[in-house]
Amino acid sequence: MLQAVIAGAFGALSNAFALLKQPNPTAIGMQEELSLLHSACAEEYAKRSGLVDAPDGLAGRLRATPAWSLLSRLGLPQPGISHPAATVAGMELMLSLHRGKVMAASFCNGVRLALEEEALNLVSLESLLSTHQDEKPPHWIKHARTIYADFFSAFDETSPQPLPPRSFEDRARTELACRAAFATYRRRAGVLDDTCLSRRQIAEAVGYAGTGVFRSPAEREAALWIIGMSGLFGTSTQFIPLATAAPEDWVISYDLAAGVLRRDYSSLVPEAARPRPGVGTPASYIATTPAPARVAEELKRRALDVPGAYELGDLIPALRQISPRDLVHPDLADLGPSFARWSRTLAPLSLQVGLDTLLAGVICGDLGVTARSKLHYCLIGADELWGSAARLYAVLGWDRPVAQPSGSLPFGAAVVPTASALAQLDEAAWRWVEAVRPPKRLGHEALLLEFHNRFVRALSSRLAVWVSLRPAAELSLRAVIQERFDLCVDLLEKSSAGRVGALPAVICDGMRAALMSYREHCKALLERLRTFGWSGPVVAWLMAVIKREDVPLLCTIHGRNNLVPQGTNDLRKTLPGALQLPADWGRKFMENQLRQAGAQSRDIDRHQRHEVIGQEQDTSIADSCEMEWVLRLKPILDRISRQLFRSPLTGLRTGGVAT
Repeated sequence: MLQAVIAGAFGALSNAFALLKQPNPTAIGMQEELSLLHSACAEEYAKRSGLVDAPDGLAGRLRATPAWSLLSRLGLPQPGISHPAATVAGMELMLSLHRGKVMAASFCNGVRLALEEEALNLVSLESLLSTHQDEKPPHWIKHARTIYADFFSAFDETSPQPLPPRSFEDRARTELACRAAFATYRRRAGVLDDTCLSRRQIAEAVGYAGTGVFRSPAEREAALWIIGMSGLFGTSTQFIPLATAAPEDWVISYDLAAGVLRRDYSSLVPEAARPRPGVGTPASYIATTPAPARVAEELKRRALDVPGAYELGDLIPALRQISPRDLVHPDLADLGPSFARWSRTLAPLSLQVGLDTLLAGVICGDLGVTARSKLHYCLIGADELWGSAARLYAVLGWDRPVAQPSGSLPFGAAVVPTASALAQLDEAAWRWVEAVRPPKRLGHEALLLEFHNRFVRALSSRLAVWVSLRPAAELSLRAVIQERFDLCVDLLEKSSAGRVGALPAVICDGMRAALMSYREHCKALLERLRTFGWSGPVVAWLMAVIKREDVPLLCTIHGRNNLVPQGTNDLRKTLPGALQLPADWGRKFMENQLRQAGAQSRDIDRHQRHEVIGQEQDTSIADSCEMEWVLRLKPILDRISRQLFRSPLTGLRTGGVAT
């Protein structure tokens, strides 16, 4: 623990030290002392590599000292030191050591939780400080803004420079990322809390007959749509460029001719997989939100009055005048309907009216109501976006959306495999297995192993779809599965903040029959290998699978003592046609198939094991149970399975068929 704390302190201090233009002797001496301490601690730790911390002492120290808990988190061998929160922790640590003042507990806890937000890894501290100017920031960013000047005056010889101005495109990227990164569980559950307007205030805001600072009721309606659906802070909407005047690196723009608002989400998925020809659907990360017909017509009329208009603030000058605390409509409530609260209202309202969380987040520009990781899996057609917008507008009393432009690309990952591509892959795998089927009697030993290996790989490809497996060197399926009785299979693939251990996925009828067939295949394989005099690891593994012990369920056999657990890389290299697919083709396919089949958002997220706070069934806001979840999802999975896997995958034993 001490090694982790010192390593975390040294890394955080180095981040903060890098901000200084001309470090003074105090800062240099502090860095040198901590560097020596870090080296000495590393040497002592290497000498005592076999020793571990006492669990009770470790837990007690971390509970009693939030600063140790934060620094030990920074010292772990995993991503986090590059996070802007780590830089803020370094600034606070240096000031704490300089002044002899204990680091604030609330600050330490806030930074430790913020480190889990991977969406901020590519965002600089200066970007965050300059972004949260008109909105209430998280506590640790507010604290960073407070100590920013003190830090430079204490440790820099030069006077602190003001934060450089940023382009609108840069600020827009950060604001879209912050909406996804700083969401609470209440927001992800669609709760209209104190950060949003209430249902009464929403109805009054939309139906208010006055104009306020706007020139007409039509202009006011257009402004409400822009502020509510852009996904940006209310004061940033004035800078949204028109499509004809947008720069090459645009992030958000409004197309007057088509009447649509477009956002480029590619900055939120910098590591998205590249498309492969022939197996996916053409798509892009440009999300399109159609405007209500009245709003589109009003903006066109305003554009005729301002021929040289460059941005929406030119069409609606009031967007440049309103502040976040200004009220959308007159109200005497203690918590008034401000424009800042209105800008955060429509996404959770979309969940309340029954929209899928992913669709709600995309059309409202607010990914805080869904899992940001879904951007790597999703493929949303323009019809879905238009239908979702129409459903939300009907609730608000707005017009139907403008007509859908022809040739609109779907939104999302261009590597999502189509149903026909997976069906062709499975048919090729079936033929590949049947080509080496051994005789009903013993057959040749090498042919027997080749058949088993092909059968395991073909079965693995179906399991990857059935339970939406993540790519892994060893697939997480274990032989302890009770396929005859279990409703779900527990998969241990990854852990995240606040959640460890296995997560469930529904077992459909096709998967249940396949696992029963696989057990019979293993029994037949064990009998045949024994006739060849086999013993050792392979025989022991087959017996463990038959007895449902805790061993890998899927393994290929390459010799009497060479047993290899099945993994994604091997599957893609050996299965015919699999190399053209993404490594997690089952997850990408099933995410969209379940949504298009009408499955509930919470059911999809649980089956996909997205681990989204507020959407898990074991939280206090959920009233469902596992049995109800299975009954809702299983018929959909059965139907998808029958459409994809039409050829029976037969094992060695007669009657053992994986359908």
